[in-house]
Amino acid sequence: MAFIGRERELAAVGAALQRSSQRELTRVAISGPLGIGITTMLDELETRIAKASDLAKVTIVLARCLEPEAGIAYAGLRTALGKEFDRALAVKPALDAPEQRGARVRESLLRLLEAKAANGQVCLIVEDLEHADPGTRGLISMLLRLRRRIALTLVVTYHGDEMGRGHAAAGLVSEIEASDEVERVALEPMTAEELMALVEPLNGERPTLSFMAAVRVGSRGNPLVATQLVDANQRQAGIRLSDPLEEIIHARLSQLDKPTLRALRLLSAARRPMTTDALAKVQLTDGHLARTGIAALAESGLASGGEDEVPLTIHQLVAEAIDHSTLPGELHALHGALAEASAGSPAIAAWHWSRALAPARARDPYLAAARAAESVDPGPTAAANYNAALELDLEGAADADTIARAAAAADAAGSFRHAATLAEQAIERLAGGRVERLLTSRATAEARNQAAILSEALGRYRRSSGDSLGGRAAIEQALELCGTEPGATRARILASLAQDLMLADYEGHYDDSAERAEEARRAAKAAGNDGLADFAHATDTLAVDLAFGKGEINRALGLLDEAIEAARQAGRLDELMRCYANKTTLLDLDSRREEALAVVKEGIEEAERGGLALTYGSFLRGNAADILFQLGRWAEAEAECRAALEFPPAGVPWFSPILYLGLVLVESRNDEEAARLVGQTLLEVEAVPAGQWSALVLRSAVSLALWRGEIADAVAAADNGWAQVLETDDAHQMAFAAATVLEACAAAAERGRARRDYSAVADAGALAARVLPVATEQMAKPGLPKSVGARREAELYLATARAHDDRVRGKAKPEPWAKLAEAWAQLHIPYNQARALWWQTAALLPDRTRRDEARKALTIAWKIAGKLPAAPLCKALAELGVRGNIRLPEDKLVAIPIQPEAGTRELVAVGPGPATTLAARIGTGQKSATGGRFGLSPRESSVLVILTEGRTNREIAERLFISERTVAVHVRRILQKMGVKGRVEAAGVAIRLGLVPEAKVRR
Repeated sequence: MAFIGRERELAAVGAALQRSSQRELTRVAISGPLGIGITTMLDELETRIAKASDLAKVTIVLARCLEPEAGIAYAGLRTALGKEFDRALAVKPALDAPEQRGARVRESLLRLLEAKAANGQVCLIVEDLEHADPGTRGLISMLLRLRRRIALTLVVTYHGDEMGRGHAAAGLVSEIEASDEVERVALEPMTAEELMALVEPLNGERPTLSFMAAVRVGSRGNPLVATQLVDANQRQAGIRLSDPLEEIIHARLSQLDKPTLRALRLLSAARRPMTTDALAKVQLTDGHLARTGIAALAESGLASGGEDEVPLTIHQLVAEAIDHSTLPGELHALHGALAEASAGSPAIAAWHWSRALAPARARDPYLAAARAAESVDPGPTAAANYNAALELDLEGAADADTIARAAAAADAAGSFRHAATLAEQAIERLAGGRVERLLTSRATAEARNQAAILSEALGRYRRSSGDSLGGRAAIEQALELCGTEPGATRARILASLAQDLMLADYEGHYDDSAERAEEARRAAKAAGNDGLADFAHATDTLAVDLAFGKGEINRALGLLDEAIEAARQAGRLDELMRCYANKTTLLDLDSRREEALAVVKEGIEEAERGGLALTYGSFLRGNAADILFQLGRWAEAEAECRAALEFPPAGVPWFSPILYLGLVLVESRNDEEAARLVGQTLLEVEAVPAGQWSALVLRSAVSLALWRGEIADAVAAADNGWAQVLETDDAHQMAFAAATVLEACAAAAERGRARRDYSAVADAGALAARVLPVATEQMAKPGLPKSVGARREAELYLATARAHDDRVRGKAKPEPWAKLAEAWAQLHIPYNQARALWWQTAALLPDRTRRDEARKALTIAWKIAGKLPAAPLCKALAELGVRGNIRLPEDKLVAIPIQPEAGTRELVAVGPGPATTLAARIGTGQKSATGGRFGLSPRESSVLVILTEGRTNREIAERLFISERTVAVHVRRILQKMGVKGRVEAAGVAIRLGLVPEAKVRR
């Protein structure tokens, strides 16, 4: 049959393939209602790719997702790739990471696709996404985020009418439809001309206009329905083309002989292609299908295939209509027969037993499918099968081990609260309802040991879900259950407890953590090789305790090297990566940032050898992003964050790349993406207790509001964020947060004084007075030695807070800022240096005798900000230059867009190229539009802007750092040049002619 219509849609896929030939990863999503012709279009796509000579060699990988196979990990890809799939998964690195086995499979499949694309390109088609298994959905989600050079076109298809709220694939479809990286192609109903071209060859002659009108109304442009209408009209007289499809199908079924009808009903119930031999082998309650009935399937016009060993299939819409024509009892019997015939595939058997309304028969196949999935996708696919099995456990027969495995699968899938609930149920099942029974002498040692292991896991699940207190209680319960004898179980629990105490360091638990870590090390040594992983875990934790608790950085680094060696001997990549992450953190803690970056590189290479370069590389890149941001290598920091977000590790509440990317974008561009990421961070941080992220989240939220001129929002964010930081009880975070809060207070106080809003000034002063003493007191307590870099930085942040406090009180002094700028320069943190120079300049400008100092400080800050590049800071520096009448250098500047306030868009010069835009002209003293209209000088233009706010000469003088007498001279010249008689008339003319930004007009 000729291909009809859809040329525009095919052209979109062809364009994606063309871009892919240039090693660009492209994505296309094809959607439409059932029967709209997506499969036909894909068949045509294959045909045209095979004939195309202008494309490089294209390998098509077509993965069709089938409803009964949704419990099989990567079912469609397994079929499409065959032995290549098995070979890709057969490689088992020496180092294992149990919780990341699913991620390792995804990385293996990505490497396989890259290898297939090496000498051409790959078109990966995933058809019928609504039926995809969780593993396949995870792979697609990863490919949506991936930003590497690969000659791959991903084509996904789905039927929106099949997915309501709560559908397993609905989240992925939402992600697809929200992505700017995806070319979306929606198949619309056929036009009248297209329907005519479709119907004419089926009809054997050109149909009448009345017939076509009936087909068009009956089918509503759906090609499948139109085809069925024409076929029914030819085979059976008296069919009304206006009847619903289901009625048409029922009428056609009534004309079939019994053997053919039975075969159709069986194939319909199967919901997947079946060969004639497979159909013939199905044992029904009254015997096997007749061969004549199977042979007549294709001739019925309701099924296709069957020749040359091509499997027989029935379209889903037709199959649903056939099911509805079948009595429920008969349909259940068909599903039961198919389940028996599918015993070799537990997931398919379970699907059929469920539809046969035989929950007792479905439970065991679901469990078998879950265990089969554990080696390939131990997270979502295994969890889905376990959940289905437990839902069918009507008599409560599931044992503790089964429920525990379901909890582990939920944890690997990121469903931490569900994992905790299942772990609690497993412990209760083991204890016979009450855990206290396991503490009596009647409990067996085996039961106590199993309960202890489960309680430790429960502690981890609760901690991951944000329930830190519940997590601690579960781990302590595990310690009580395991007894006092040293061994692998006790070592694991002690190591977990030590880590939990270490993560709660904000409550002063470093000493307790170190004590437990030492106990764990002794117990692990007693366990021999079985305790190696726990020895590495405990040693890693002990290193962090010594570094953060006592400042013994070098000793801690030595312990980490010991832990790294133990993790290698234990064959545990997850423990090894934790060691590398903490080693990076400790080097960063001591301001040895270049060394830390070298460790990140080494860790990523180790992860690559373990087959998890992307997964753990992402984990380590979160640390690298913060280091690069501090070093002023912002482009690299942004790149690391974006790379990290492509492949997030499973089983951890992990959002540091989102946080750091939001921070980088806020300070570099302050655009809408920055706002979205900050909002996302604020939401995600609610799921975890106050901790190491709190002060950074506060910084991002406050900075976003300040750069946008939303001072009230900045103060509100500062107040709320400070409450979170207080919960950490961590001096360094408090110092960092205090600098942020006081900066917001200073901005509010200065704006309040400028607007004569003295209540705002008072509120800002009250918040500052509440925050600064607490941070000062906390920093005075014993903590890290002053030789540790983090301590020095914390003291500088506290000094920054004090300098902002001077601004809050209207007594800003340049000397503290000058000292801070020098100190930040010595620590190689250029952004903080530039900001200190900015505020130093602002404090110097009122003193006209120190203009040279102000010019020098502002120029240095301008160059640093441009190099980063920090566009919002550049804008602020340019505005300060205008106010102070300081001409900033024009060379090596380029305009890039920022969005300082909602509804506006300006350009700020920050890099190589000519300074030709508005903000660049403001910053470099070039003539503005106002000057061009009336011949006003840049300084006169600045005076006019402030004059329109209704300010007095004194207020204008304070704003521009000049004398009242000079202001009076400028005002007189403005009136003369504008040809007006007074200040009010000048302001009115400026406003009417649009010479003054609307936001600047006083209301």
